[in-house]
Amino acid sequence: MKLGMKSFSHCQRWVDNDIGYYGVRFRRDGTLITEPGGELIDFDMSHSNHTIAPSNYGQFWMTWRDENNVLYINKYTLDFEPVFDEPVEICEAEEDVSDLELVTDENEGVYLLWNINSWMTRDIHYTHILGDGSIANPEYGEQGAVLSDAWFAQTYMRAIPDGEGGVLTVWNDWRGSQGDQEGDDVYAMRINDFTVSSGNRDYAVTPGTWQLDAAYPNPFNPSTTLSFAVPNAGHVRLTVFDVLGREVTRLVDGTMTAGEYSYRWAGTNQAGHMVASGVYFYRLEGSGFTRTRSMILLK
Repeated sequence: MKLGMKSFSHCQRWVDNDIGYYGVRFRRDGTLITEPGGELIDFDMSHSNHTIAPSNYGQFWMTWRDENNVLYINKYTLDFEPVFDEPVEICEAEEDVSDLELVTDENEGVYLLWNINSWMTRDIHYTHILGDGSIANPEYGEQGAVLSDAWFAQTYMRAIPDGEGGVLTVWNDWRGSQGDQEGDDVYAMRINDFTVSSGNRDYAVTPGTWQLDAAYPNPFNPSTTLSFAVPNAGHVRLTVFDVLGREVTRLVDGTMTAGEYSYRWAGTNQAGHMVASGVYFYRLEGSGFTRTRSMILLK
């Protein structure tokens, strides 16, 4: 797993008849930063299915399950120190949990996906954890959202960022099995906090919270897309500023209904003239909500 200019690996190993979870950091040339054998991260024998994903600011996420099928997550520094005093409990599954998958949301948070296994089925659930450890949308619920619960089993799940703050996931699916005929097909689905899509079908729900996504692409030349979500109707403003705090252009300034929106900024000011390369900020405001993010224009 790549973390900035360095890389990180993780493994389980036995020490004095106990199993521990260790981390190793190494440089691009393969030389070790940590001591050979790694540094201990977790030494609780009831924990299993550890999975990691990068975060910002020289940190990484790690999730695991305990013997009671409770999913936990915490954020760690590259010195393997926990960021949160206590791990965050994500959910307590009613049945066996396996195949945890963590995918960065290209901000400070991560999506967590997992399999729920019963005697005859194997379903996929997911949730979205923000940088502070909170759940992005209360509609995920205590068991997460169901990504797929089709008969009979979904296996070998893998997921990657979709480049727009969501996740693209694929898996082997046995829903086509009949009698002695095995229907081992491959399915894919794109997910985020607001929509779930499969093939040409889209299922949209009203966003539960305000959201300002990372600009994409970023850095960019000549244009980038700014996406955001509005949970209820009202006045919305989306403004671009330079590093001195001067307003460059106002992309949105009016009443909007609840939903998802995307606007393209082509690196021009309010008069339509190209601006200089450098760092710019974009701010979303509405109904007491304000959030600012940065982007880089290259030429």
